[in-house]
Amino acid sequence: MSKLDEIAATIERIGRLHVTLSNQIRAASITEEDIVELSVREETVRIPAEVAEVWEKYCEARAEYYRSKHRLSETHAVVPPALTPQRVNLIRGAISRHGVERVKRAAIGMFLSEFHIGKNEHGKEYLEPERPFQIKNGRDMVDFFAEIYAATHREF
Repeated sequence: MSKLDEIAATIERIGRLHVTLSNQIRAASITEEDIVELSVREETVRIPAEVAEVWEKYCEARAEYYRSKHRLSETHAVVPPALTPQRVNLIRGAISRHGVERVKRAAIGMFLSEFHIGKNEHGKEYLEPERPFQIKNGRDMVDFFAEIYAATHREF
């Protein structure tokens, strides 16, 4: 078993790779040479509990969507995107406008939107982590995706 295989097996056993704000690692950018030198330094970053709750719901919905789309097992790890300071601020703003529960519904609703999951004329997904919390072209996306959640609430 190569060093890369051993590390991949270890990551699979861990199930999830939590990436802190200052240590963003993208699986696609890691090569076999990088893995030998890879070390993650623990840092504590304070995030408001409400923001963490919304982000966790977003990551759960995203993982369920990708597992369903790619027919992966429930135990298959889906690496979440990094919670950047910009995303924290977007979520905080959305919570101040709508409250935690509605923002969580919006985070899920994005993955229930046929258009946003790629069933559109271009076959393109529009699933950026910022999207459900933004105001785009004068339209509050929290309202848009929360309405989709309410109309189509279903499991993936």
